[in-house]
Amino acid sequence: MQLLDAALAFVLTMAALATVVTVMMESCIRMARIRKKNFIHTMRLLARELDLKALGMDGEALWKFLVRVIQPPSTPTHQKIKGSHSELSDIDRKMAALGPDRARGTSLPVRLWNLICQIPGDAKREALNDTASLEHLLRCLADTPAVKTTILNARDRVDVEFNRIARKYEEISAGISIGFKRHTQAWTMIVGIVFAIACNINGLTIFETFLLDPELAQTVITTYDTSENGPDNAGSTPLSPAPENDLSMDAARDRLAELKAMGIPMGWHTGRTLAPLSTTEMSQPVQWMFNCVLPWVFKTFIPWLFPVALTGALIGLGAPFWFDVAKRLSQIRKGIQNDAASKEFRFSSENANGNPAKRREIVTRVLTDAAREAQLSETEKDTHKVQS
Repeated sequence: MQLLDAALAFVLTMAALATVVTVMMESCIRMARIRKKNFIHTMRLLARELDLKALGMDGEALWKFLVRVIQPPSTPTHQKIKGSHSELSDIDRKMAALGPDRARGTSLPVRLWNLICQIPGDAKREALNDTASLEHLLRCLADTPAVKTTILNARDRVDVEFNRIARKYEEISAGISIGFKRHTQAWTMIVGIVFAIACNINGLTIFETFLLDPELAQTVITTYDTSENGPDNAGSTPLSPAPENDLSMDAARDRLAELKAMGIPMGWHTGRTLAPLSTTEMSQPVQWMFNCVLPWVFKTFIPWLFPVALTGALIGLGAPFWFDVAKRLSQIRKGIQNDAASKEFRFSSENANGNPAKRREIVTRVLTDAAREAQLSETEKDTHKVQS
């Protein structure tokens, strides 16, 4: 039981430290306007997918629709996107300028410099949305005068096109979101390693401390394990994945200070360092290098660096990962097994998860959409034959 308590306390500590790293990453993401850029890129790709003929739209109507989606109506007049675009190529160039600025094609120093330049502000994207619901997007499209006229004259055709646009929007958004999460995870690992080295956080030392000090492990479990905290524990601060809007640097600093106050070994303290050079050693630097520096590097520095860097990589896995592991360990610790199957979503589509009724629902929905599209296609072919 003591080993399980130490493991749970270690996992909860990793989750708390991962929360701090998450705050750092979120600050960088907001500073770089990554979500705004990804949303603009999503709308740029969606604009290429729209069938303007089916909707009765021209380039100018498409541009007004895009502006309405990406820019809230409360935007001040001096910040509103201006310009008239009648060609899709013009719209594509304008959306590309508002988007990621082709950052992936530039070198890392240039990208870092662009990030630094955005710290004071980003007037180009300041007044733009960073997301839009599917319903809002479709309503903006339906309110376009050209589309309203087309709905009255060819309702079935517009209905099919709206369904296709909805699927495309979800697929494009999910694809960009997956790429965003993959790159964010890689950078979170890097930030976690730098954070662990800067704060001297050694996971092996922390776990060993929990093994040797059961009271400290129990204190961490009581403080952070949500399954341990009931509604009457008003003084505790249970650990849970905080919403992005609730993240703050002050909360991160408080979390780090709280961990140190508990007695968890982290941070810098006086240790073994290289002694200052004597007069003889200064006259023989090569001998000093082999006799003092190299032994210190291999016996002290590398054995310290490896577990600390590994701890940083573990922290970089993120608070949701460690929180999920903590819940599972808590269930094992209490002898509780959770049989609820976890749902996984890919490209905003549902999985059956072994449910026959859900499987039939998905198949029926897909076949119904396919039949409607096929029927419309056949109708257009027959109409074309009659006209010719």
